[in-house]
Amino acid sequence: MRSIESIARPPQEYAENKGETARRLLSELDPYRRRLFLVLVLVVLGALAQAGGP
Repeated sequence: MRSIESIARPPQEYAENKGETARRLLSELDPYRRRLFLVLVLVVLGALAQAGGP
């Protein structure tokens, strides 16, 4: 019989090739590249605006 700790523990799964996995996941973001760039620019502008306030 398994204990409650072994049931609650998440399985430890790792990618065989982390670089290939990261490239594949980033390729999924290609259709949203412009939006992501816009969001990054807006985040930086927001941070600069808050820092310049005081």
